[in-house]
Amino acid sequence: MKSLSDTIARFRALAQQSDPQFIDLILPGAKPCQPAVRYWAMIALGAVHVDASVGPLVLGFRIP
Repeated sequence: MKSLSDTIARFRALAQQSDPQFIDLILPGAKPCQPAVRYWAMIALGAVHVDASVGPLVLGFRIP
């Protein structure tokens, strides 16, 4: 099992790559989970510029 810091680092790296081929790896992080993971997943979704990222980004604004 990976630690929280490893998970955050993975999503931060995905956000910095801005590669649409990783959308399937990014989407799970956008669901309600640890705030830091969700933060970096949202940054990554905004960076990939694909249609599949729009829905999760909109829903991300609603998560308390």
